[in-house]
Amino acid sequence: PNIAAVKFFAAEVMPLLRTILPGVKFLVYGSNVPPDIEALAGDDVVIKGYVAEVSEMFDTCRVFVAPLLTGAGMKGKVLDCIAAGIPSVLSPIAAEGVGLREGIDCIIARKPADWAEGIARIYKDEAAWKAMSASAHELARKLYSFESGVAQLSDALDTIEFYGHNE
Repeated sequence: PNIAAVKFFAAEVMPLLRTILPGVKFLVYGSNVPPDIEALAGDDVVIKGYVAEVSEMFDTCRVFVAPLLTGAGMKGKVLDCIAAGIPSVLSPIAAEGVGLREGIDCIIARKPADWAEGIARIYKDEAAWKAMSASAHELARKLYSFESGVAQLSDALDTIEFYGHNE
């Protein structure tokens, strides 16, 4: 799924971004980069490969993209992204199951033009960037913090009448 996503983005979205955001770079992270992805490398498609700490990735990016075309379930890197407060543009598949609100916590893009316009809007508009960053942080705190996990587990144990869990 990640290979297809990178190929799609490089071929369909980057040509549009080159026009509306000259100089913007698409940084590709991930382990075991295959030769066909390495071949996409250029001035504005930068194959970074594996990073030991995802914070390294978030510390250098203004907008996170996850152009997944296939897949299921929650996407760990999307959760990492919202926890870091990085505004994101995601495919519907990348956003599914996370609880993100389109236009508030992220932008959901369906067509190449949606991707380019969404990225450009967040990239250029500091107020929009800050608002989406704050909203993503708040969503992560509400839904995915340690405290939220403890409360959800407590509720689940109450549901099955497991009374010893509070002792």
